[in-house]
Formats: sequence, C-alpha cells, structure tokens
Amino acid sequence: MRPIHYSFFFPLSTTISILMILSIETGAQSIVFEDFSQGQWNSTSWFGDSSNFQIINQQLVLKDSLAASSCLYHPSAAMAFARWEYHGKLDFNPSSSNYLEISLALDHPNPDSVYFSYFIRIGGNSEDQLRFYRQDLNEQVLLLSSNSDLLDRDPLNFHLLVLRDSLHRWSVFTDTGAFNQWQALGTIVDSNHRFSIASGFSCNYTKTRSSHFYLDSLRISGRPVADVQAPKLIDLLLDSNRLKMTFNEKLAAPATNAQFSSEPPIALQGFSWHRSNPKELSLLLDSLPKANQAYKLYLSGVYDLFGNDFSDSLNLLRRVVETGDIRINELMPDPSPKVDPNPNSFPEVEYLELVNTSALAIELLGFKIRVGNREYPLPKTTVEPEEFIILSAANSLALWPSAIKVLPLEWSSSALNNSSAAIALISPEGLVIDELIYSDSWYNEPNKAEGGWSLERVDVNSNCANEKNWAPSQDPSGGSPGRQNSIAGDYHDSIMPQLLYYELPSVRSLALHFDRSLNVLAQNLQVWENLQIDSIVLANEAKVWTLYFNSDLQVGDLYQLRLGEPIFDCNGAALVMDTIIFGLALKPEQGDIRISEILFNPFPDGSDFVELKNLSANFIDLADLSLGIWNQENDLLTNIAPISFQHRILAPGTLVALTEDIVALKRDYSLALNSVHEVAELPSLADQGVALALIRNDFEVLDRIVVEDDFHFPLLGDQEGVSLYRLDFSQNAINSAQWQSTARIHNFATPGWEVTLNENHSSSNWFPDPEYLSPNNDGYNDFIRLNYNLASSAWVQVYIYDRYGNLVKDICHGEQVPERGNFIWKGLNNANELCPRGVYIAVLSYLNPNGKNGYYRCSFVLSQ
Repeated sequence: MRPIHYSFFFPLSTTISILMILSIETGAQSIVFEDFSQGQWNSTSWFGDSSNFQIINQQLVLKDSLAASSCLYHPSAAMAFARWEYHGKLDFNPSSSNYLEISLALDHPNPDSVYFSYFIRIGGNSEDQLRFYRQDLNEQVLLLSSNSDLLDRDPLNFHLLVLRDSLHRWSVFTDTGAFNQWQALGTIVDSNHRFSIASGFSCNYTKTRSSHFYLDSLRISGRPVADVQAPKLIDLLLDSNRLKMTFNEKLAAPATNAQFSSEPPIALQGFSWHRSNPKELSLLLDSLPKANQAYKLYLSGVYDLFGNDFSDSLNLLRRVVETGDIRINELMPDPSPKVDPNPNSFPEVEYLELVNTSALAIELLGFKIRVGNREYPLPKTTVEPEEFIILSAANSLALWPSAIKVLPLEWSSSALNNSSAAIALISPEGLVIDELIYSDSWYNEPNKAEGGWSLERVDVNSNCANEKNWAPSQDPSGGSPGRQNSIAGDYHDSIMPQLLYYELPSVRSLALHFDRSLNVLAQNLQVWENLQIDSIVLANEAKVWTLYFNSDLQVGDLYQLRLGEPIFDCNGAALVMDTIIFGLALKPEQGDIRISEILFNPFPDGSDFVELKNLSANFIDLADLSLGIWNQENDLLTNIAPISFQHRILAPGTLVALTEDIVALKRDYSLALNSVHEVAELPSLADQGVALALIRNDFEVLDRIVVEDDFHFPLLGDQEGVSLYRLDFSQNAINSAQWQSTARIHNFATPGWEVTLNENHSSSNWFPDPEYLSPNNDGYNDFIRLNYNLASSAWVQVYIYDRYGNLVKDICHGEQVPERGNFIWKGLNNANELCPRGVYIAVLSYLNPNGKNGYYRCSFVLSQ
C-alpha cells in the first residue's frame, strides 16, 4: 500500500484541531452532502488522497494507475440521530482484493492511526457479502452481514443507508439494483464507541481496477452524542510506582493544565495515556507510596472525549499484608464423631479458621493456604478487621449455617491429617503470613484427641504457634468456628530459650536441639578452628538446627561454636548460649564414664532415672552406650537397653540423666533440661534395688553398680522418691559406703545436676533484712525480706527450715528469677499458721543457664 498524502485544503495538524473542536460542540446538527452536480465539491473540508480522485460527468471517479488504497475523509461528529447514505458503482465484481470500505465513524483522521471505528465493507470476502464491522484496536468485530452473493454482480450498483438513533441502535439498508426501494439488512444495538471525529471512504484495488470506482452522491448528517456526565473512576491499581486509573469511558489526552496533588505529599513524574487504551490513565509517581499509609489524592484537568472534566479526590492505600496480620486461629483435623448433635451447629467436616488481626481490611484473592506439600488458592473475598472466616471443602459449603462466613476450597474432605501436618498462609507476594505444624499431642486430653474437638489458638496476638499457645476447644459443641475461641486469652512465656543438647549426625554436621522453635541464619553463628558453615537446615518446627560444615571434623580436634547476633524465640526472649565446645567422640574406656546418681523407687506415677557423668577429657557419644541388668552370681548381663539412637554428645565433665518420662520427672524435681535425655526404655529397676552395668555397644563393661533400699540414710523414713548419689568414682560402686541419700535440701534428687556438698555462707549473696521479725501486725518488722545476689539469671528454690531441720515453708519452687531480688516471709508455715518463736534457716538453691548450681543459707530469729 502506498503512503497516504494529506494534501487537501488544510495541513494535518490544523485539520485535527478543527475536528476536535467540532467533536465537542454537542447538540449541533451537521450535514455533509455531495452530489458532484456542479463539477466540484460542496465542502472544502475533505482530506486524504484527493489527487487520486476526479469529478467527471457529475460523478466522483477514482483515477489511479497502480495497485493501492485511496481514501477521503471529512470531519464528522455524527453519532446520534445520524444518517450515512452512499450511492455509486463498482465497475467490476467485488473481491477480496478489490472492494470499497465506508467508514461511518472514526476516532482519528489518519486511517493508519484509527483504533476505534464503525465501517461498512462492500466486498473483501469470498461470500460476496456486505458486512458491518466495529473496530476495537486491532480486532474487527462483525455486527451484521447480508446474505451471500448479494454483491455477486458485474458491475455492482450499490445504494447504502445506515441510521443510528440516540439509543445506539444501528439500522442498515441496502439496494444493489435499480434503487426501487431500501432493503433492510438488519438492526443491532451497540454503544461501545460513542464518539466520532471523521467519516469517509476508502477504495482498495489492484492495478486493473484502479479507475473503476464511481461515487454518485453521499450524505452524512447527525449530532454528537449528548454527554454532560463527567467520567467515573471504576478501578484504581497501584503497580510499583505506577498508579493505573480505569474510567467508565474513553478519555481525551491529558490537558497541559492537568493537576495532581496528595496528602501526605507524593511527587508526580507525569501522566501516561495512550489512544490504544483510552479508558486508562496512569500517574507516574516519583516514589512508591509507604505501605499501609492512607493517602488522599486530588486530580483535575482530566477530560472525556466530550469535554467533561474529572475533578475529584481519591483514597489510596498501598495495602501490604505483613506476617501476623492474619492468624490461623482454629483447626478441626478430625471432625468425627460429632460432639454436638444439634443440626444447627457447625457440620461434621474438616475446617480451618482464619482471623484478621490487623486494623485494615484484607483482600484474600491471590493468597494460598499450604497444607503439607499442596497449595490451595483462596477465592476472592474481603476479611474485615477482627473478622473470622472458615476454610472448608467446597462440597461441604451447603452444610454450614448461613451466619458463619465460609470460603470453599477445592480440597478433599480429608486434607488435614488427623495426627500432624504443616500449614502455612502465603501472601500473593510469597510472604509467609502465618504457619504452624500442629500435632494431636497438642490436645493433652486423650478423649478429645479421638475426634470431634477442634484445636484453638489461645492468643492470636502472640507470634508463637507452638503447643503452648494451642489447646483443645472447651466449647460444648466441640469448636467455635466463626467466633472468638473458647480458650482465648493472653499467652506469654517468660522462660528463656535454651539449648538442650547437641549431636554429631556425621563427621561434617552438628545438630543443635532446643527446647522451642527458633529461627536462625548463618550469620547468627560463628565457628572457630578453621571451620565454616556451608548451610543450616531447620527441622521439628525449627527446634533442631543442623549445621553443615565445609570440611570434615578431625579426631582429637576441639571446635568452638558461638552466637554472633542475638537469636529470639516467638515471644522475643533471647537465647542465652555459652560457647559450645565440640568434637568427634572417642570410644570410652573403663572409668571414663560412671553412673553418678540413681532413682529406683520413684513417687507414684513418677519416673526412674539413671544419671551418667563423663569423667574423661574426651567427648562421648551416647549412641555408643547401653545399660543392662548385672547378674552378680554368674556375671552375665540381661535386659540390655540402648541409651540413644541419636549421636548425642556428652562433653567432658558433664552429666546427663536418663529417664523414660521427662514430663513426670520434671513434675517431681527441678530439671536442667539440657542435662536430661529421654530414652525409649531403661532396664527394669526394682523398688528394692538393682545391679546395673554400663557397657559399650561392643559389650565392653565401663562401670558396674549395686544399689539397695537399705543403702539409704537409716533415719530417712519414707524412701519413695529419694535418689542415691555416688560418693566414690574411683571404682565400681557396689556397697552402701559408696552411696548417699540425696538430702531434703536438694529436694531428694538432682537429676542432671551436680550435687554440691560445700555450703556457701557469703552474706552478700543471701541475707535477711532485718535479722529478726515479729509478725504481730503492729506494723514493725511484721515480715522479713530475704535478699539474693546471683551472678546471673537462674532457676531457684527457697525453703525455710526450723533449727531441727524440719521444712516449715516452701517459698519458691523452681522459678526463674533475675540476678538480683528478694523474697518475703511473714512467719507463716505451709498450713498458713504462725510459726513458733525461735531460730530459722532460709536456704536458696540455684541453677544458672550454663549449668552451674549451688546453694546459700542464712539464719534469722522469729520473735512474737
């Protein structure tokens, strides 16, 4: 196709300006009529390929000599009460290469720049149809077409009439004969385009048809669409620093006086608009608006095609959902059997509850819920602040009461595993908003773990998603979907996180086991002795960190691991961890490790324990050790039980207590959890005593002991719950002189603790103020303040004894306290009775986080 030359009457820029002025003069009736009877044009506003047309014998005739396309256009805003009428002849049978196109309404005077239009095509198809099209960008939409073979004539005399009323109804009439009467082609309502800037026609031809187009007359009349409504904003989308505004109608190019401002201020780089998408206007902001900051935007000088001004204020909020803004609040992994028979309660199906804990509404479209390795997209819905929403299988939606807001998910009816599963809520940006790994052990109530009861979160404002912040529902119906949890409250754990133990799974890895979930990065940890951390893998709810090194550990070398940056648990408590000295374990020899304490007659529902002490200068791997019953008569071992299936390392000089039930042991005694190891099975320990052997896995005996109930202190009385601790580590301990009953002051057992035989009487560490009390309610010395001064925060016990050693008051039992403080005693015993006058002794025993323990005592007088 040859280039089109706009050489008729006006320069192009002037023509476009005139057309724009004409297009917005609403209400004016415009008429373009040409019949060429005077041998000239009636209007001087035609533009296009005028040099290719001539008026001959009262007809407009195409006069060209090459294959091309020639067009003529006239300014026209006619779109209401509009009429287009053409009469002419094609001196050939129209084809796909030779046809006439009549443009009724164009959005641009340059046909190569037209994006939106309506036009009639006479020919141009193999069915010889006359067709009516709408152009949307690069797409041509067929609106009406004639019967086939309507145009199968040579020559073709055509008569065309198109009408459009104020209701956007198009009617097309045609006649291809002697023009006796109009034949209706069809009627259609279409209002996609309501604006016109020009109208005209285009001849498309081969060389042999370049002078065979004839036009007898044409008429274009009508008015612009009457539009006095300002454009309306229907969508606002922030994409990085581009604010996309979508309106309900096409806009004109932004005026030079367009203005933008905002509160708080945001700098504007400029406007972005293009005719190919005229309903969209973009504001190019100088910077990205702050997350979750409300802005008020003011915009003016933006017009639609009819000159109506959009001047309004807009609310902008770059909503960024952050971790914790939505919480997983309730789970029903095992809904059967149903607890509440009431049919109006919630159905017997799995569900998961979310709650919006933020101060702003959250749109869930684009979010995903991940259960195990499968992800499920959330449907479009908005969750208001503090609103609850239930996620359940789509096929169960009809079973839920209408009062409960439920989102249907395309998951199976058994998506939530009854025993355990990892669940995470993920934002459209890929951020984990909330996550947990639930377990049926969280129920702590065997009957509820059998099914029909939900697990509820205690405190939605806590970052902790562990078993301490979850519990079974206490609601009589078995759950509380769609409303506040039955156990809702505050959760705060003041105990500092601690390292329980470490193991060496391989010669190139170190696994640290903690008492709670902790998130760690490589830069938080520092390793010495020519060793570097390649990677860290978290497991068991981030309670286990496995560090992989860049090279193998060497036998005999010692390595150090220290904390660099602080590491915090979900409550913000910092991990206190001394430098860990570790290295490859060596095979222990006889006497390197001994049994140091044993409890064989526990309290009812209590647990036995056997304590080991590493007396060597080497690391010992508990996986290399076993315990067995020693038959003294034939020197045989039976009932052999491995100590550990993990490569837990026992450092030089340290203790570890072995028990089958840490929970039961912790209930009865103060425990340093980093010095306790739960075993699958201990050898059977009789209440009357036992003979044990500690052996290597190659059956080399490392230690033998014998303990009997008569080894206890003769005046002890009840031996139940009292351990024996070892006095002699130089040889096998097989007689009573080598064992001692653990004293009352040590709570009768010290599993994992070193028994301290030397007292510390330092008055600066533990002293009374005043040194006597007279609790007679006279306002003078009615109580005594027991002040302590420790080296660091520690777990403590405080007891008051009379001068005969009888326990009269249990003040503090295994609590963690700061390094300095005091306790108050008002002279009352455990029965809340006033103690008699006399001398009393206050004893404070302590265990600090690095495992150091001891106790202090002080005396004072009670008078009345």
